[in-house]
Amino acid sequence: MRVGVLLTGFEPFKGEAVNPSWETCKAVLELKLDIDIVARQLPVVFDEARKQAIAFCREVKPDIILHMGEAGGYTHVAVERIAINCDDAKVKDNKGILRGNQIIEPEGQDGYFASIPVVRIVDALKRAGIPAVISNSAGTYLCNHVLYGTLHYIKRHALPVQAGFMHLPYLPQQAADKPGKASMSLDLMVKSLTIALEECISVIK
Repeated sequence: MRVGVLLTGFEPFKGEAVNPSWETCKAVLELKLDIDIVARQLPVVFDEARKQAIAFCREVKPDIILHMGEAGGYTHVAVERIAINCDDAKVKDNKGILRGNQIIEPEGQDGYFASIPVVRIVDALKRAGIPAVISNSAGTYLCNHVLYGTLHYIKRHALPVQAGFMHLPYLPQQAADKPGKASMSLDLMVKSLTIALEECISVIK
């Protein structure tokens, strides 16, 4: 069985020149793995990002959707367990929109659990010597917004699709001017993603 995967990463935001999530997507494509992978970039814009993620799901019809985003200052790869039906941002998106205590989907559940094997992924990353944690909050910014929208779409249409989210630390070049902030090499982030995909595929076959 050949597995289809949709990867997404975000465009840069908050004045950064790069976003590790999108850099990781591009680097994984270059590996030419024996998986049908489609990678798409999402805007850091409320509603637009969620709608594009769902449109990509319709277009690609994947077995696995793995969204990724930047978590500047994190010391570990964080695999998200749940998304909640709330936008509540402290910073504006790339179009200057600020969301406060706003429901994402009026007809959606309060929360949805990610359907990727979160525990298996984190355990596998740790075995490989990669700092990794299970995160029980994807926040209330664009990352949660996209994960919630995707999981709601999958639930609403009863699709046999795994979906989840991984938060990645800064790249070293981003942390160069941020004393005390952690970073992780692109090679290690790419390895993290390939391991996560292996674990997702292992529960399909």
